[in-house]
Amino acid sequence: MFITKKEAAQLLGVSPSTIQRCVARGAPVHRWGAAGRYYRIDPDEFISWMEDHGKKEHEQQLDQRGSTNLIQLSTEQMAARRREMIAALA
Repeated sequence: MFITKKEAAQLLGVSPSTIQRCVARGAPVHRWGAAGRYYRIDPDEFISWMEDHGKKEHEQQLDQRGSTNLIQLSTEQMAARRREMIAALA
């Protein structure tokens, strides 16, 4: 099942601009159109990418700042929320 950028934003509780920034950073999308300008999003792939990307950012922040449980808890909570949203779609 594919969804639009707007639907993905609503599903994840973020703005369409955030989705667009994720795509610019390498989030997986399925492009279509003559120039590949348009894209559709597979929610499972996109959420997996966001979770992995969040873990990498968390590790980078730990390297820069030292251990902080607040960042880790926030990343884990976001991942759990995304999984619940995907389960609700099924």
